[in-house]
Amino acid sequence: MTGIPSHENAVPAPEAPRERESVETIITYIATTVLILLLAYQVFARFVLNRSVAWSEELSRIAFVWAIYASIAYTAKWDKHIRLTFILMALPERWQKAILTFADSVWLGMNLLITYQAILYILRLFRFPFISQTLGINLVYAYFIVPIGFALQSYRILLVIIGRFKKKHIELYDSRLDL
Repeated sequence: MTGIPSHENAVPAPEAPRERESVETIITYIATTVLILLLAYQVFARFVLNRSVAWSEELSRIAFVWAIYASIAYTAKWDKHIRLTFILMALPERWQKAILTFADSVWLGMNLLITYQAILYILRLFRFPFISQTLGINLVYAYFIVPIGFALQSYRILLVIIGRFKKKHIELYDSRLDL
């Protein structure tokens, strides 16, 4: 043995169980659908109608940001975010649990701080509106996803931490095994 951990302990990523759709899933579906429809409309308008549609570009950017923030919370729900498991797989299981819990606790603290600051920013945008040039709306509605996304992510991380202590065995998986 060369000191390099093998992948024999690693298991493929678990399949997400079917359950009622979560709020982050619904937001992701809606935002992605809106994004695809708007982009298709832009392509049609530009290449078939020979005209540019400025409002659809701005709205598609907002839908893209909403889809990203909601999907980040979804990945936190299933504990499928990017993580370096190479070193963790070489450690005893109790150390794995301690290190993962510490890392997730730091992540949770950062998310709560960002959620708080985003809420303060949203409140400022209500007092001093920042109007988008093309749509003519207060961008507070575009930025609403930031505190929502980070709050949902914080909730999901907390559930992952609690679930880690309820399980006797910790499962680290190597996403390369899914290929």
